[in-house]
Amino acid sequence: MKAVISSFHPCSYFFLKDWHPNTVLSFDSHIDANLGGFRILETIERNKILECVLTRAATHFMMAKEFSNVIVAIPEIALKFDASITDEMIRESLVGFRKEGIEKTIVRKKEILKKLCGLKIIESPPKKPLEFSELLTEDCVIDIDIDYFTDMQSECYTRAVEQKNAELGKVEDVLKLIEKIKPEVITISEMKVSVLEDPNSKTRFFLKKLEDIEYKIEKNFVLNIEEEEYAMRTYNKLILKKGK
Repeated sequence: MKAVISSFHPCSYFFLKDWHPNTVLSFDSHIDANLGGFRILETIERNKILECVLTRAATHFMMAKEFSNVIVAIPEIALKFDASITDEMIRESLVGFRKEGIEKTIVRKKEILKKLCGLKIIESPPKKPLEFSELLTEDCVIDIDIDYFTDMQSECYTRAVEQKNAELGKVEDVLKLIEKIKPEVITISEMKVSVLEDPNSKTRFFLKKLEDIEYKIEKNFVLNIEEEEYAMRTYNKLILKKGK
């Protein structure tokens, strides 16, 4: 069994294209289904770093187009924040937002993504990761963007939400699922270079826990500091100014 780490989420997708699992369960605090990011993949010059960083917002869409069954487990608070962006209600979403408006947007977005590419969206929390075991096939892969975890918000590239004490995912809950189903492959991404080099980081703690249950840690596409600076500078210039 192996846990494959990459700097950016699309790198996990490119790795899994060769593995080609039937089911992918992706823990994330964002729904990466931006069609603009997918079109970038179709037109970008074959620069692996740019290919990965500029398609970050399209990863789940690419997975859903490639694999039979893709489920995104996203914290409820993060899904509401995502819906608020869709409705141009960012400031109202976390303090006194119109609950009925946000809920309708969430339902509509789930329906559109299901129809467009077969993507399934489930709120977790409140749903516990262990409850997903009944949905997973024997050849499933667990995909993790570390911004899903509360403890890793300072170690990832894009935080889930700006609200303090937001209820996001817990490392121990995902570990319980992994220990139960023992998927052959786990993909992990979106951690900064500095946290991989820090033996006291939350990310390194998580990787150590995986090693304790007999997972071999493998690097897929992990940048160095200079490459990371180049990638994020380009991303901030070309993507963030337009909105992720």
